[in-house]
Amino acid sequence: MHLNVLSAVATVFLMSSVAVSSAADATLYPPDQPPVVVVYNKIVKEGETIQLNTSRSSVAIECTVEGGNPKVSNITMACDGNTFTINKYSEVFNLTYTSSVRSIPCTCSAKHVTGLYKKTTSFTFSTGHTAVLWNVILLTSLLLGRTVLSLASN
Repeated sequence: MHLNVLSAVATVFLMSSVAVSSAADATLYPPDQPPVVVVYNKIVKEGETIQLNTSRSSVAIECTVEGGNPKVSNITMACDGNTFTINKYSEVFNLTYTSSVRSIPCTCSAKHVTGLYKKTTSFTFSTGHTAVLWNVILLTSLLLGRTVLSLASN
């Protein structure tokens, strides 16, 4: 009888040791790649200038950060001084602009619980216009429908 009790205690001890060991192996680490930005179904390269379709007044921007343990805690899209942050590792933002806009600089970044993730992807939208009277920028999270609006003269 004592042998069965000792065997059960040993089994419980071994199982709890495995659980502790597995938890100790769950190392926190940030993603090793910069955010992936997709516009017009094309991956955007760091520093790239993207020609806006002037027959439209908005463009979808997808920003995703893969990897890390755990995944990043939020994604931030900043365009022309407007910032929108969402608590996800991937999001599609909608940028609404006026036809008088000449260029719109944007950056996608993210935060990781370790505080060690510093990578960004920056790019610029361009309409090819030579003069800008007013920039009207509307940045929206397509999922949540929340909006940031900016009016800025140049």
